[in-house]
Amino acid sequence: LPNMDFLKREIRTLAAYKLNIFSPYFEHTFAYASTPVAAFPGGAMTPEEGKELVEYAAKYHITIIPEQEASGHLHHVLKFEQYSTLGETPHGAVLAPGDSASLPQIGEWFGELAKVFPGPYAHIGADETDQLGLGRTRDEVAQKGLGAVYLNFLSQIHKQLEPNHKRLLFWGDIAENSPELVGTLPKDMIAVSWHYDAKPDFTKNLEPFLKSGLETWVASGVNNWNRVYPNNNEALGNIRAFVRDGQKLGATGMLNTVWNDDGEGLFDENWFGVLFGAAAAWQPGESSEANFIASYGQAFHNDPSGKI
Repeated sequence: LPNMDFLKREIRTLAAYKLNIFSPYFEHTFAYASTPVAAFPGGAMTPEEGKELVEYAAKYHITIIPEQEASGHLHHVLKFEQYSTLGETPHGAVLAPGDSASLPQIGEWFGELAKVFPGPYAHIGADETDQLGLGRTRDEVAQKGLGAVYLNFLSQIHKQLEPNHKRLLFWGDIAENSPELVGTLPKDMIAVSWHYDAKPDFTKNLEPFLKSGLETWVASGVNNWNRVYPNNNEALGNIRAFVRDGQKLGATGMLNTVWNDDGEGLFDENWFGVLFGAAAAWQPGESSEANFIASYGQAFHNDPSGKI
């Protein structure tokens, strides 16, 4: 978990290159009053630190969008006996949609976040729910289909969180597989389509959401995960093509993702890909990798030699 001094330096640097959104990612790393056991002291952001960061970021015209996983990626919460009964499978990673305590728990988390992060958005995650249908919802999924059960749960989360008056972002990887059902989601939700490979065209990934009338953002990746140094070749190709297609098809925003949660890499290795995301998002059409590479050393490291 980055400390506050590092986060503030990150905010200042992002602002210097015209990035206006910062989205910290939480599974068990926010110190919630409702689930205190899962957040270890020194390993979680406290509400007081969150408020301090919001005030600091506002000086640099940056809005903070907290992301709290509300469906999958919750093993570090559900592994504890106190919360394991909420899981689709015992001590698994996915909340059981049908459990009577799941929605109230999500409501507690996001209610606490709303008191800390006053911006207009909240991100509910909901990606990579691979265990859904393998445990307590097995029969329901067999009867209705995985997509129907998943999207119905997103709609229930939306209703649960209405009192917070936030526009909810969700990762689009699961919903993308049920394009005929995406239109059942509340129209004020924002689909965030994430894909991290450097393929030539992303039209098919974006169309399920845009055709359903949902506001859609693209989420490219800096490709720093599962390695000690980012794969910049893959990252630049992914960012360039995905943002280009998003602009062309009507996407309205971008999250350029960095995942340091596995611990192999350090964030300061990621600035090359992060800043190409800034260039691609602000420049109309398809950004030039060559122009970015030629200017990066001077623009970021103040190195006029052309060696960086």
